[in-house]
Amino acid sequence: MRKMFVRLFAVCLLVMAGIAISACDTTKDCLTCPSSTSPPPTPPQVCATAKVILSAFVRCENGTTVTLSVTGHGAACAGTQDEADKQAKENAAIDAAKLKADAEANANANLTVVCRSNPTPPPVPTPTPVPIPTPTPVPIPTPVPVPVPTPVPVPVPTPVPVPVPVPISADIKCNGSDSPCTIAYNAVVNISWASSGATDCSISPTGWGGISGVRPDYLTAQRTYTLTCVNSNNSATDSVTVFVTPPPPPPVACTYAVDTTPLTMGYGGENASISIGTQAGCTWTASVDNSWLEASPLSGVGNNSKIGLYAGPNPGPQRVATVTVRDQNGVTYRKVVTQLGRP
Repeated sequence: MRKMFVRLFAVCLLVMAGIAISACDTTKDCLTCPSSTSPPPTPPQVCATAKVILSAFVRCENGTTVTLSVTGHGAACAGTQDEADKQAKENAAIDAAKLKADAEANANANLTVVCRSNPTPPPVPTPTPVPIPTPTPVPIPTPVPVPVPTPVPVPVPTPVPVPVPVPISADIKCNGSDSPCTIAYNAVVNISWASSGATDCSISPTGWGGISGVRPDYLTAQRTYTLTCVNSNNSATDSVTVFVTPPPPPPVACTYAVDTTPLTMGYGGENASISIGTQAGCTWTASVDNSWLEASPLSGVGNNSKIGLYAGPNPGPQRVATVTVRDQNGVTYRKVVTQLGRP
């Protein structure tokens, strides 16, 4: 059983160990190969040799461990070179394993020289501590005081005074009223304005200026007047709106027929009339240049109008007066009236 174990152990060591292999033939010396005088194998065989080197760990009596190298040799012959090499390796491994086992088992008996060559190392003496000399203190030089420069005074800037806002007010009126005004088409409106605390004022959209004032303006459309007043650090505004009524309808084209035939009245006094023909809505006016002749009415509108004339008794010589009628187109008509004198 032990030989079987050793043989298996040797086979495993073949993989790990360094193996020196040499082939054996009839011309070389081999440990176990057949001699040249032996009858030739049938069939012819090839021989091989091998060696296996193992490390044996030997423990001596003094407790030290010594590593010893053992070499096992093996030889074999077989029908092929591979078989001969394999068998030689196995034989060498078996031999090396046996030598290793013997070396480790017989360490105290047969390896005395090996153990003696590795005696127990003497104890290492504890070194005597060397006293460390106390260093001589190095005097620290007294620092030379560095003069501190006198700080240069930084001038403090004089604070800039913050201007205090000056109170300011602005007021604008139309026809003396702050409320919106309404005027007739193409009529005049008076715009007045005033301010307090202002250095200058302006009015848009007219461009008028001054801290106060009054200006007339003729309007045919609505307009808003805005007053803006300022001083050094403040401002104020005010506004007023003027509404304009729609324009009147265009005038009617009027034609007139006025009786301008000279008229003679008796000295004793008499009544007469002047007829005026025109369209409805057309106007006229009248006047007399002498007070002895009275005329009424002196204005009228529409068709079939009449101006009544009256002359009182004439106490003196013949006298003459002229009645002038003016239509709305600006055309004048004159009628001469003569009153006879007393005989």
